[in-house]
Amino acid sequence: MNYKSLRLSYKNHGYCLVRGVFSEVKLAELRDELLNYDALSLSNKTSITWADLPEVELNKNLISKIFFCQELTSCHKNIFFADNSEILPPLELMKNYLPHSLRASWHRDCDGELAYEFCKDRLHSEDYLFGKIGIFLQSNGPYGGAIDIIPWSNYGVKKNSRVLFLLTQSVAAFFNHYPRASKLVSWIFKRRLRVNPGDVIFFDSRTLHRGSPAFRKIEKTLNYSTTTYQASLPRGHTKVVLYAHFGNAIGKESYLYDRSRRPNSSDLRLFEIFNQQNKTLQKK
Repeated sequence: MNYKSLRLSYKNHGYCLVRGVFSEVKLAELRDELLNYDALSLSNKTSITWADLPEVELNKNLISKIFFCQELTSCHKNIFFADNSEILPPLELMKNYLPHSLRASWHRDCDGELAYEFCKDRLHSEDYLFGKIGIFLQSNGPYGGAIDIIPWSNYGVKKNSRVLFLLTQSVAAFFNHYPRASKLVSWIFKRRLRVNPGDVIFFDSRTLHRGSPAFRKIEKTLNYSTTTYQASLPRGHTKVVLYAHFGNAIGKESYLYDRSRRPNSSDLRLFEIFNQQNKTLQKK
């Protein structure tokens, strides 16, 4: 695996896609386990954190066998070896998060941080590292299943360039208003990532992205929630995604500064629980 190339892709494009980190058999077994898990199958939430999972064994499986297994930790370490990066909470499990193409939700995960000078100083730093790890338990096919990316959209924030920032915001606004833009325009400015079970995506919190919508002819047959971006999908096409965060001290400072100022934010508590559970797992 060419980790140098993956590192350059992350730095230049705002993401990198790593093929075959997990075996398809391992993820198929996990997918079946999750789809048979009552708290998930009966939930109307699009996202729950690992701390919300009451079943100890399932909780341990997600933490030790997925988020902290040798395959993922080795991959993460080899790509970001020079950045003092670590895998971080919140660790999330998302079900059927599927934006409608006419209500596309292009966004940056750092959007809330841009309101604070403290955060912007860190977001503009060359040493900043913070983003998400996406583990998708299905292919990105006609029913969606993964994410779309606007490459290079991290540069507007990274370089503190108002011109680049407004340009990428305009591109996102264009796709929001004209979701059926020509294939040429779409090919130049956005990528529907061709993800298969076992692949992992690392993407910068400064990169514009969205959940991949279903194809239009399928979209017309689905029932959508207007409040949660959740769609009712056939069981065989249920979308299940696992997310973790990763980053260094600078990125974590910016993230927590914003989150600690949000009403009812549980992120600080999640970091405390995470650190305790991680120490326990490392002792075993």
